[in-house]
Amino acid sequence: MRALLILVFLGASAFPIAALAQEEDPVRQKVQDTVKTKVHGVKLLQKHQKDPKEVVYVWGPEEQPVTSRAGEGLMVLVFNAGSKREAAERMRIAIDRLSMGPGEKRTDIGDEAYFSKNELSRVAALRFRKANVYIELSGPATVIEELAMSFKELIPEKN
Repeated sequence: MRALLILVFLGASAFPIAALAQEEDPVRQKVQDTVKTKVHGVKLLQKHQKDPKEVVYVWGPEEQPVTSRAGEGLMVLVFNAGSKREAAERMRIAIDRLSMGPGEKRTDIGDEAYFSKNELSRVAALRFRKANVYIELSGPATVIEELAMSFKELIPEKN
């Protein structure tokens, strides 16, 4: 019994440390909140954290349709780097992997941005970097453009 009490005490005392280590990045939390308020009819289907700096969110229709159509989902990747240079390098790596190139250069979103759209599938991609944060979105063109404009306002100017 005493051993059980010690294990419970040690487990409880370790919990706050573990909870602090997994604390959500404020930019990521704001991104999630923005999607919840601006995009109606979607729910978070998946959250994949590749490392402490990068997370990928996938949203899909709240009501699962009988047949899924292209362009209904939404993917957002957030990379919160330690510096502008690191974020720019992460963006360059992503762009170098694209067989069709990054798309149209945009000057209205962050420090560097590119937009591409597939007319057949109605799916668009927008990649941008502001300060030390790189964000990649894919989904319906009008939705991702509006979200990107909102996201850029969430990112503070940084080193």
